[in-house]
Amino acid sequence: MTETVKKTKAPAKPKKSATTMPVEVEKSSAAKKSVTAAKTAPASATVAPSHHEIEQLAHKFWEQGGRMHGHHAEHWSRAEETLRKK
Repeated sequence: MTETVKKTKAPAKPKKSATTMPVEVEKSSAAKKSVTAAKTAPASATVAPSHHEIEQLAHKFWEQGGRMHGHHAEHWSRAEETLRKK
């Protein structure tokens, strides 16, 4: 009589996914991206104009426009845009 032996398969190894990756790896790649972005961006683009600077320029635009009321939002946004371009 011949004895038959069944072989069992080894359990499958779990697949690696984003959820099983160490957190340190994810942080380091994000840090590299932010450092690269900081190096490529011009220095003036990283500094936002202060509230006081925007206010002064918006007031100047208001005076140049004949001191007409009702256009403060336009003057403010124009002042912000002008100062950010510098």
